[in-house]
Amino acid sequence: MAPAPQPADRELLFAYGTLIRGGPPAVAAAMRRHTRALGAARVAGRLHDAGDWPALLPASTPADRVPGMLFEVHGPRELWPVLDAWEGCGAGCPRPHLFRREKAPVDRVEAWVYFFNGSVDGWPRIAHWPPAS
Repeated sequence: MAPAPQPADRELLFAYGTLIRGGPPAVAAAMRRHTRALGAARVAGRLHDAGDWPALLPASTPADRVPGMLFEVHGPRELWPVLDAWEGCGAGCPRPHLFRREKAPVDRVEAWVYFFNGSVDGWPRIAHWPPAS
């Protein structure tokens, strides 16, 4: 199903890992100041355990879905540089970037999502983050 149209100035973020839990103090503060949680959501993708954080790759089958949280973004000019730096894809981050931020369908809307930009060879696939212990 195609994402529902949304106002051009409305930006959404789908978080599935460390951003939900807050991350380091600067990231947690930016999330508190510039986002509002909208609720649980799912994105097409595959999740892998990288140890201290999850790695999301695009789906390889229609059944591949990853749970997370959808946030409305307020103040994107202030938020994106902080999150991009944390996710390793900011302007000053070395290339190739660790993650890439791109828009993707999340349930019935389109949201910014951080996809892992490397190989997950040897990393176990998981259903959600944090993985069950």
